[in-house]
Amino acid sequence: MARWTYRVTLAVLVLMSTGCNLTKFVADSMVPQLQNNQQAFFAETSVKQAREAAPALLKFMDGFIVSSPENSELLLLGAEMNAGLAIVLIRYEDETWARQLFTKAQDYAERALLADYPDLHAVLVGSDDEALAAALKELDRDQLPHAFWYVTASGGKIDVSRDQPDLVAGLSRLVQVMHRLAEIDGSFFDGGPDTFLGRFYASRSETLGGSPEKARMHFTKAESFASNRMWMVPVFRAEGLQNQELSRAVRDEYEAALNRVIEGEGPPEVALVTAIAKQKAVAMLADIDEQFPLDMIEILENMRGDNP
Repeated sequence: MARWTYRVTLAVLVLMSTGCNLTKFVADSMVPQLQNNQQAFFAETSVKQAREAAPALLKFMDGFIVSSPENSELLLLGAEMNAGLAIVLIRYEDETWARQLFTKAQDYAERALLADYPDLHAVLVGSDDEALAAALKELDRDQLPHAFWYVTASGGKIDVSRDQPDLVAGLSRLVQVMHRLAEIDGSFFDGGPDTFLGRFYASRSETLGGSPEKARMHFTKAESFASNRMWMVPVFRAEGLQNQELSRAVRDEYEAALNRVIEGEGPPEVALVTAIAKQKAVAMLADIDEQFPLDMIEILENMRGDNP
């Protein structure tokens, strides 16, 4: 007992002498546990239960980041959790809350960049296009998670803030960065770079940079990377098809994408995303006749001369 007391006393004296912040030490040591919490959350099979648990989980994460505000592992995990939840779940229900989550994710990703790659941070948050192009040529695999979550959070914030033109103006730079990330490792986060690009090209008219062909290409790549793990990708594909010109071919593609989700199965570790995707696919498929009315399609195709 005396030896144990001596060792504890010595440890405390060392902590005091080095000025170590014990709260920060505890927060830093919690990264593996927080990653386990994240895994358990996404393995949840009940969407309702996950939705109710999300605020507490995110606040739990916030508390540790407050205790260790420059820990880039904590910051990136916080960015991933806030942005991921906003994308797959919250934006469908509450855009105001989604905007708050994207804003927090963007802040966390920026701080992680500043902690680990200050030069890249300055370029990404700046407005110098030449500096950005030069930095992207040098960007490597180690920097990819930082850049990915910054762009994902920033793009998500724009997606739910289209009434703020000052934000929308920066979207082209984000797309440029994500193209580079897709080149470096398109498989990152189950096809995350190509999913982002597919959603971008599918959500805009061609005059604003959209392209149905590019959207299809990126979604196809994303689905090949995601395999059966990320069934939200076909849902995003279907959402993008809602912006295209009415035609029987587009309706068929829309229906096929959603049926793939409904019939698909995912591994247990992403049960929550699979459940959310299936719920969304069922709801969207139920509205197919309203979204793609066959009588209107026939009229338009006759006008265009699409029918033989």
